[in-house]
Amino acid sequence: MAGVCFGTARIDSVKGLYATNLICGLAGSTNETIVQMTIVDLFFIHQRSRMYATYSVAATIGSFLVPLAAGAQAASQGWRWSYWTLAIVNTVIFFCFLIFFEESKYVENSFGQSVLEPQNDLEQTTPVSASLKGEVTLDLSQPQPLRQTLSDTPNYTVNSYRQRMRLITPTRVNIWQLFYRPVEVLFCLPAVLFSAIQYGFILAWCAVFTSAQAIIMPYEPWNFNETQMGLLMLAPFIGLVIGLAVGGYVGDKMIVYFSKRNNGIYEPEMRLYAQIVPCIVSTAGFLVFGIYLSEYAHWAKCTVGTLIYGLGWGMGLNSTTYAIDSYSGVIGEAFVSISFVRNIFSVILLFALEPWFAAEGLRNSFITMGVLCFVIQLLFIPMIIFGKRARVITADRYNRMASAVKAYSRG
Repeated sequence: MAGVCFGTARIDSVKGLYATNLICGLAGSTNETIVQMTIVDLFFIHQRSRMYATYSVAATIGSFLVPLAAGAQAASQGWRWSYWTLAIVNTVIFFCFLIFFEESKYVENSFGQSVLEPQNDLEQTTPVSASLKGEVTLDLSQPQPLRQTLSDTPNYTVNSYRQRMRLITPTRVNIWQLFYRPVEVLFCLPAVLFSAIQYGFILAWCAVFTSAQAIIMPYEPWNFNETQMGLLMLAPFIGLVIGLAVGGYVGDKMIVYFSKRNNGIYEPEMRLYAQIVPCIVSTAGFLVFGIYLSEYAHWAKCTVGTLIYGLGWGMGLNSTTYAIDSYSGVIGEAFVSISFVRNIFSVILLFALEPWFAAEGLRNSFITMGVLCFVIQLLFIPMIIFGKRARVITADRYNRMASAVKAYSRG
């Protein structure tokens, strides 16, 4: 990331910008799965929604507040200095990783120490008829065979600092599995596909209104500069943080309530009952923004719409926690596929945005997208009805996938 930022600060062509963005995406992609896997490992089911909300708040700071600061810096010092600053920060993080970021890969070799013990022939019993009587003699003069067992107290040694900081840990993993497994998880496990569609479109609509702002609001009647455009991101950021706090808390409390009513049995679909509120709120916010923007209203009215949308966006991330609860054994592969679908939707909509505006006009375009936003989020209703049945049907396939993931994770 540091090298890419240094390079981007010096580029002078569009091709160079494409290349650096490609490398930047490859370098930053690891964060799409590591945190989710850590949440599954460390926290109970009734805590996961709040923990995922906490992670999302941290990610949101980078997505919303950093562009705000970058816009102000670009206006005063030029856009290249925004990348120079990012390069310096990433360089500091890189050296922190080198010094403090220990290797966490665990390669399993054996479960204990091999020990030789004398075999006791009396352990090998055979049924004897109760009618047989007489004396039994045993010849113990011959040496007894030895058997190999595993000790319950293996002798482990702690890795040295140099071993813990090594850059490469060899494993017996078939690397090709890492490429096709996310595709299999996406199309064979319904909860993952549902979460990918929900999460993908939530971010895609956000990309739509941020791009619409960038296309339209630098001109009459607003005439916003780079700093003012950056400040517009404060509204959805505030709404998103509030929505994440409320949605994470309500989602966890709701599953505890429904589990108690279900004789203590938890079903992942219990999280989806909370989706009706973000479905309505996010659609309302999107329409408010789009209609006011099409009427060239005061900028404050437009930001009310983005704030409301951010609120619904934050509360709606329970759909992602649903995938974590349903298929925790393949959560890394699941979020690789979810992230891919998310980015695909955003890219397609952004390429189609300006032709869409030109063909239908701002108002009609945003009304159409608002209806799509509402209908797509209503998919939580079929998942509540058929989600459990789908998980039962795919249980054998999921268990095979989870076993394979567990095997290559151990190396």
